[in-house]
Amino acid sequence: MGDFGWLFGWAKDNDIEIPIAYDGRADIQKLLELYNESKKSGKSKELNDKRNPLEKAYGFVDKKKKNSPDHIQHAREMGFKNQDDYERAAIDYWNKGEGEIFYGTKRGRYAKYNEKTSEYVVVDKDGTLRTYYKIPSNRFKKIKKQEGLEEWKK
Repeated sequence: MGDFGWLFGWAKDNDIEIPIAYDGRADIQKLLELYNESKKSGKSKELNDKRNPLEKAYGFVDKKKKNSPDHIQHAREMGFKNQDDYERAAIDYWNKGEGEIFYGTKRGRYAKYNEKTSEYVVVDKDGTLRTYYKIPSNRFKKIKKQEGLEEWKK
């Protein structure tokens, strides 16, 4: 069976009670049906539209994440000399940068993408940075579909 962590995240974000099967485990099939019904009815989108957009990002969760091989590579590719500069740039981009804001229905995270500069940042609901790098628009379109990113409408 596949990874259904995103489905539990969706249920939590939308205050959906997890259905329980006869054996006491989560009824994944029933939960998927609830998810599909909400998508068809637009109910999930209505719930997302009622959320307040994340206002501020403050940094990576911890030093280990900040200094992960992926983040070191992203920082280098973007021309930053060290991880602190990379982190500050990610915070500044989220807080003040141009770009469209999206809400990811699969993981409950926010993203911002600027097609002109190719900057892409992902932030958790609590303001924790997940990643920051540059990607071409065709790759962003794939991520958008994969993560269930919906354009944020105030």
